Amino acid sequence: MVKGKGMLFVLLVLVLCYLLSFLAKTGTAAWFVSETEAKGSLVNAVTEDLISVSSTQVSCENGQAQVKVTITNLYEIELPIQLQEIRHYLLPGETLSEVITTPNSGLVNEIQIPLSVFNHYIEEMIEIPINCESNEELLELEEEDAMETGYRNNDSDDETHTQHENE
Repeated sequence: MVKGKGMLFVLLVLVLCYLLSFLAKTGTAAWFVSETEAKGSLVNAVTEDLISVSSTQVSCENGQAQVKVTITNLYEIELPIQLQEIRHYLLPGETLSEVITTPNSGLVNEIQIPLSVFNHYIEEMIEIPINCESNEELLELEEEDAMETGYRNNDSDDETHTQHENE
């Protein structure tokens, strides 16, 4: 009987070790099955999501054009901005206004200013149209064009009259 009890004790110890080893293997067997499904998309932010940029021509004198550039932070966090050589950190809702002077030869009708936002995440050129001609010069050019058009119309009328007379 002692032999039978010893065998039974060994058998119970082996079963207990087997059950304990099964419980120790957490994460390897699933008792319950559940399922989750989700759909979404990831879209990169564009300039209009982060900042608002506006620009106007201030003056154009002595071969130099001055433009005012205004940048407003529309995002919820602080954004590092670099406008030409100007570096600034814009807090949410904060606005940066800078007047930038650039040389103008009179042949250029647009100024391009480099803008970098969020440590070069956005790099683009702000294109600002400029007009450095005075109103008097524009009027003189318009009068010359009108006079040239009038001369051309008169010449064409003479040609049509002579053609009809010859027929």
